[in-house]
Amino acid sequence: MKIAHILQFLGVGGLEKVLFLLIKEQQKAGHDITVYVYDYEQSWVQKYLNAGIKVSTKIKKKDGLDLMLIPKFAKELKHFDIIHSHDLNPLIYTGILKVFFIITLTKQPKFIHTTHGMEHIKYTPKTKFYEYIFARLTDGIITVSQNYFDFYKSIGVKLKKIHNIDNGIDVPKELASTPCPEYRNFLLQKYNINPEKKLWCTLARVVPLKDQKLLILLAAKRPDVSLLIIGPSGNEEYWNELLSMKIENVIFCDAQENINDYLKGCDLFLSASHHEGLPISVLEAGAMGLPCVLSDIPGHRVLQRNEKEEIAVFFQLKSLDDLVNVVEDLESNPEKQKLFKKNLFNNITKFYSAQTMYNKVQKVYQVAKC
Repeated sequence: MKIAHILQFLGVGGLEKVLFLLIKEQQKAGHDITVYVYDYEQSWVQKYLNAGIKVSTKIKKKDGLDLMLIPKFAKELKHFDIIHSHDLNPLIYTGILKVFFIITLTKQPKFIHTTHGMEHIKYTPKTKFYEYIFARLTDGIITVSQNYFDFYKSIGVKLKKIHNIDNGIDVPKELASTPCPEYRNFLLQKYNINPEKKLWCTLARVVPLKDQKLLILLAAKRPDVSLLIIGPSGNEEYWNELLSMKIENVIFCDAQENINDYLKGCDLFLSASHHEGLPISVLEAGAMGLPCVLSDIPGHRVLQRNEKEEIAVFFQLKSLDDLVNVVEDLESNPEKQKLFKKNLFNNITKFYSAQTMYNKVQKVYQVAKC
């Protein structure tokens, strides 16, 4: 198949990581892949190129709704078998492109869309109208959580069009022992950390939704720990607020490409997120053998659904007191840590590998009707 993936941005985030792994599996299977990125954030373009993935950035979007993109996309994409958009902005443009193909009597590829997040519905309610209109123009919609599936069902998209597929990650063959001395020393030296301290980490874009502030308040109570906040700023006001707290044992690491090097060197992974689809950061931490402490939300609990045994510690959303208590309880029980690490790793291996994700996406391509 000749497949085009359409993205507004190609930055350092969960979408980009998932797509990277999906494309590598697609290439292994012999498909011809091109990624089109049409807006300013392109920090991962070189990473894709270095991995042998074709990326085109020649189509550039102007501010606002830029209808001049449509004839440019039409010229580029009319020979593809699959046009696969990712998130709302590309969905709008590919939806208009489909109408353009119909009007100009152009032979149509299959139009597939994946929604990786739906925070826009909460923060910009009018985007629900865009989803209502443009979701109907797709030949198939892939969602990454049951909540997203239910959303499209609620706005009247035909059920046969909607396919819920869990994100996948690159999973090691064996469960690693963490923290790994080599990577722990790498972090201690890079950030000049006292070697007697424990290393905790969280991985996400720094925005209020991820609630890094709660984790900083936890770190303030634990001078024996260094908390690594890994991820770029997604909200300047919030970023500055966190910096102004001036908690000495909190280290802002910004975006990092070598995420596994960080995870392998830490003792504990934490997420205080208020909302998730399927949390890639937790999958990455679990694959690297870290015990996880997670806010009790559906997006985290979903990881438990395929596993009878407990896979992590969950704490009451936004509750610092409960967070403190569950962390202390976990730290006092090394056997529980080992059990959680083993159960989460096994669950990820079974249900959340990149190969499993690819197989399911391929079936959507095959059953979608133009």
